Amino acid sequence: MWQRQPVSLRRLLSLTLCLLWISLAPAFAQSGSDDGLNAANADLDRIQASIETMAQDDAALGNLRADTLRIQDATELIAQELTPQLTALDARLNELGPGPAPDAQPESPEVQQERADLSRQRGDIDARIKRARLLSVAAAQAGDQITAKRRALFDEKLWQRTKSVLAPSFWGDLNRNLPRDASRLHDFASENFSSLVGVANPRNIAILGGALALALVLMVPARRWLEASARRIAIGQMPANRLRRSALAMWFLVTTILAPSLAAIILYTALISVGSLTDGAEQLAWIAATTVFVVSYITGLGRAILMDKGSWRLAPISDETVGRIRHFPFLIGVVAGSGTLLEQLNTLIGASLPATIAGSCLIALVTGLAIGSMMWTLTRIRRKALRAKEGEAPPQTLFWGLVSVAVWLMLAATVFFSLSGYVALGVFIVRQITWLAIIGGTVYLLMQFADDFFTSVFSGEGAIGRFVYTMIGLSPAAVDQVGLLLSGLSRIVILFLAVAATLAPFGAGTSGLPGRLNTATAGFTIGEVTISPGAILGAVAIFILGITIVRAVHGWLTDKYLPKTSLDAAVRTSVSTTFRYIGLIVSTGAALSYAGLNLGNVALIASALSVGIGFGLQAIVQNFISGLILLAERPIKIGDWVTVGDAEGDVRHINVRATQIELTDRSTLIVPNSELITKSVRNKTLTNSIARLQMKFSVPADNDPIAVRDLLLSSMRSHQNVLADPAPNVFIDGVSDGSVAFNAIAFVSSPRSVYSTRSALWFDILQRFRAMGVRLS
Repeated sequence: MWQRQPVSLRRLLSLTLCLLWISLAPAFAQSGSDDGLNAANADLDRIQASIETMAQDDAALGNLRADTLRIQDATELIAQELTPQLTALDARLNELGPGPAPDAQPESPEVQQERADLSRQRGDIDARIKRARLLSVAAAQAGDQITAKRRALFDEKLWQRTKSVLAPSFWGDLNRNLPRDASRLHDFASENFSSLVGVANPRNIAILGGALALALVLMVPARRWLEASARRIAIGQMPANRLRRSALAMWFLVTTILAPSLAAIILYTALISVGSLTDGAEQLAWIAATTVFVVSYITGLGRAILMDKGSWRLAPISDETVGRIRHFPFLIGVVAGSGTLLEQLNTLIGASLPATIAGSCLIALVTGLAIGSMMWTLTRIRRKALRAKEGEAPPQTLFWGLVSVAVWLMLAATVFFSLSGYVALGVFIVRQITWLAIIGGTVYLLMQFADDFFTSVFSGEGAIGRFVYTMIGLSPAAVDQVGLLLSGLSRIVILFLAVAATLAPFGAGTSGLPGRLNTATAGFTIGEVTISPGAILGAVAIFILGITIVRAVHGWLTDKYLPKTSLDAAVRTSVSTTFRYIGLIVSTGAALSYAGLNLGNVALIASALSVGIGFGLQAIVQNFISGLILLAERPIKIGDWVTVGDAEGDVRHINVRATQIELTDRSTLIVPNSELITKSVRNKTLTNSIARLQMKFSVPADNDPIAVRDLLLSSMRSHQNVLADPAPNVFIDGVSDGSVAFNAIAFVSSPRSVYSTRSALWFDILQRFRAMGVRLS
């Protein structure tokens, strides 16, 4: 008895604590959650009141957008923290059950009081959760409103027209404001020079001198030593594979970025520590440090992609081309960075509008000139290659040709808009060229490195492959497949990040410039379909992007991943072709959806077309679906030997509409896919590739049938194409009119060799019959 009592006390104490937690925990959390919700509500009211007053300040709107995201996170967190309490209260209420019926036996007052308290607490927590989620939705709506304001402000500034720099009145205004701007620039320089002289004591001079010396060491000797050491390590210690080359390129990028950027940060920190900068100069110095990073990044990309030695170069570019264009990334970066510093300086000194326009126009034209010089150099190199090869063009893909045309068009647009008064648009276009080039170079470098890293590390012949095979039993081919899958996934991630970075200059969200064009030009409506230039351009862009991604993944599947698997060629072709069809359908559907044509609208438009077109489309769709069935069920696959009607041959391609069959005379028979599904087709290699050849003939009855049989078996067994298993055999079909009918059967490994093998056997058998004196009936 003395041992049971403590156990009962412990149980009673545990039950009491549990009830206390259920009753008191909401009370403890109530004050914190209420304070958080009240603060979020107050912040949201402040944001709503500030949206209109700050409608012309993009930086302020950006800060408000960040506040809305913070409110969303905070309110969602409060709702998540309160949800377990609500679940616990619901569980306790379910244990207590509903209140008794009026005619039932009444329950104890304690249970009634507990149910009432729990119900009240549940109502309070549920109300706070709903309030938190409503505040989260309101914050999201406020964020969307701010985003719309920023886009409208972006469009307003981008399409704002000023006086053209070609107009004489512009230069008159610039000349009138020139003394004022020069005076402000002089005052800004004098103020900062005086501030620098005012802190010139031995300690500060030593700090600035040490920072300058350290920056110079980082810029030249330290960077060169790191690059030379990396080259020696790559040559002496790394395996001679593609990873060594791409890793060295990445290292050159890192050192080219870090050395100048660290030097700029050291100088900036030293100037701040000695107090030599005014507020305006501090802002300019920070922009300068940021600009150094951007210039270093552009230069590093150029050095990583255009390595000085051809054996270390990632891109398939000749040494002559590299020698001619390798200095352009640094030049373009310096020009673009100088433009950013000039804009910041004009803002700090409060330069006049003509001076600002002149500076922006100069930025656009000089940057465009630097990019155009690089493009012209590449064009001259290509022309020289064309003349050297006597008209035979060096290999160049259609993609790069289109990119070249697009860059020239954008440069022409930059010059036109800059000189016609749309200076902001001209600067934006030329900076987009630079930004897209940075993204393209980064994507190319990262994709090369990711592919080389995963395929080299996860290689069946490498250390990891041997370890996995020894410890787990995974085959080297499976390890290769893992490496290729990881490489493909990393490329997809890099591509999505690149798309997000491409859309970043157009504002928050993913609608981008096509969305702005769609809102700027409302278009016209036909029935329930709204057609606008923006929607059409966006649909075309989405379709082209989708097709590009599909082609890239299809090429990766066909050339890299599927050959590493154990699938035969026919299955690999079916998988890659099916993926291509699905990708085309998805890309087309996404483009039509963006253009405003959903399936219902397409059905309405299709129903309005003529019956004749409907029947024509029916045949096309029937063949397309039949092609998908052929790829899925695989009753006929690429490489099969089939008979269609009186034609016989190899299946070479299963396309979206028809299947191509190569006949024995090297001609191609094109059969609609629906014919292969709805009609009888003989597939001689569906289950296996073994084929039977048959030879029938008759000899006079006075010949020895056993000798004839042995002669036939000897001839068939001696031929190299005749299989030993199943073994050849000879049968007598019948005896009539003084003749014995023989049927000789043999098997070969493929139906493609039946005709030639049978002909060779006939030559040999007839020669043996002549030697034995056997006549054919």
